[in-house]
Amino acid sequence: MSQIKKLCLLTGASGGIGEAIAKTLAARGYTLVISGRDLSKLNHLKNALPGEHFYQLADLSDSASRSNLMAFVKSLGKLDLLINCAGLSLFKPFTDTQLDEIERLLKLNVTAAMALSQEALIEAGDHPLTIINVGSALGAIGHPGYVAYCTSKFALRGFSEALGREYANSNKQIKYLAPRATNTAINSNEVVQMNKLLGNQMDEPEVVASALIALLDSSAKRKTLGWPEKLFVRLNGAFPELVDNALARKVKKIKSFFTQSLKEA
Repeated sequence: MSQIKKLCLLTGASGGIGEAIAKTLAARGYTLVISGRDLSKLNHLKNALPGEHFYQLADLSDSASRSNLMAFVKSLGKLDLLINCAGLSLFKPFTDTQLDEIERLLKLNVTAAMALSQEALIEAGDHPLTIINVGSALGAIGHPGYVAYCTSKFALRGFSEALGREYANSNKQIKYLAPRATNTAINSNEVVQMNKLLGNQMDEPEVVASALIALLDSSAKRKTLGWPEKLFVRLNGAFPELVDNALARKVKKIKSFFTQSLKEA
């Protein structure tokens, strides 16, 4: 194995956004440890990437599995970049949502990202480290049908913001990327049709990957994709009642698409 100059751990690499990010980072010279729960997808992706890379099966909601993953990364050297991209989506009425669904979603979307970030920071020591947490525009806008999902992404955004401020004026950077609706398998046909009916644009995964690179290369700590999503995020922060009223006019249409169960990124 040749000496690794830029080492990145990318979770959720078997999903559409994760795959696009992996290809973009590999092209920029990063050595990747790609993690996910689909062995065939990980193997196929690893073989498609230029350069030397590694993959690890991991259930990030399990502490032992996370520890094994981080031990493998440690065996390769110091981590330069951690991208917490793994996640679950859930679109259904809150009263129909099972407690075990909520717990699974929070474990992967929040707890796993926090645990991996904590261990990465401890292992980094004085070594520079950048952490990018991939959230959602719905981490700043509460949306009907996405109650549990929004809760998890609000938490991830708050974690990123607080941790970034804790490491201000250091060689550690914590950033938060908020894609809007993206054309991946995480969305059911019903969600896709709902977005079309409401006029919501859906980006391709490559657009998200490009935005992540732009965020990585900049001094910015956060980036939201899309218009009018950027506007809605600002409005919801300053004048939430305006967004209340806008979504109230659409809630009947949104509820007509309530069918989706947990979907993994």
